Amino acid sequence: LARVDEKLSGLYAYAMMRSNEDSANAKYQAMNDRAGTLAAEVGAASAFLDPELLTLKDGEIEAMMADPDFAEFDRYLAGVLRMKEHTLSAAEEKLMAMAAETGGVFCPVNVTSDASVDAGFAKARAAHGQERILVNCAGTGNAIKTVGRDRTTGELRHFPIADFEKIIQINLIGTFRCAAKSALGMASLDPLDDSGERGAIVNTASVAAEDGQVGQAAYAASKGGVVSLTLPMARDLMAEGIRVNTILPGIFSTPLLLAAPEN
Repeated sequence: LARVDEKLSGLYAYAMMRSNEDSANAKYQAMNDRAGTLAAEVGAASAFLDPELLTLKDGEIEAMMADPDFAEFDRYLAGVLRMKEHTLSAAEEKLMAMAAETGGVFCPVNVTSDASVDAGFAKARAAHGQERILVNCAGTGNAIKTVGRDRTTGELRHFPIADFEKIIQINLIGTFRCAAKSALGMASLDPLDDSGERGAIVNTASVAAEDGQVGQAAYAASKGGVVSLTLPMARDLMAEGIRVNTILPGIFSTPLLLAAPEN
């Protein structure tokens, strides 16, 4: 494709220059038209490539660039890599459209990053001012036993600690990070009324916090942590007029649940 693009670019440039030399020359005008049509056809046939590459996980494009077999595509892959930093996923595009329909603003945030959370709040506040309500519902899960056996070899292995830490970072620490940063802003607002109320925070835990199932050690621990921090957080913030509550949903259809194994 890179070689085709290179030859097509040269062909199109030549045809355009000849066409510009004499706009009354029908031959050159037809040549330019054919080159433009060919470029459009090639573009349509290869349009799938960039979106497919942009769906690759972090590090995979870099790995391709480091592979000698892809050396001739380095320039093209470098361009895709630059584009990836500024490209939203299909899910993010959908959320952006939903936000626009409701008069909201879509702020993509990584709750494990102080900088990302700060940027998300800054973007939202620039559009709508300081929030008085925060709903924490970013979360994920996995299904891994504390000790399990490989289904093929029977080899014993323990829960990968990195996978446990990831769930805690997102579900528990991410929840507290967003709550603390939002509460800081709420506390700076004038009270809504004589009761002194300034805002409210709603956290999302899970019934797994009280009744974790097989393979839910990390998930149940993270949601149990959210439940446990609710009361002290509420007591911390009551003098500022900020309420804190946590919900413990049971089983219902969500993308996270639908991705879980049946057993």
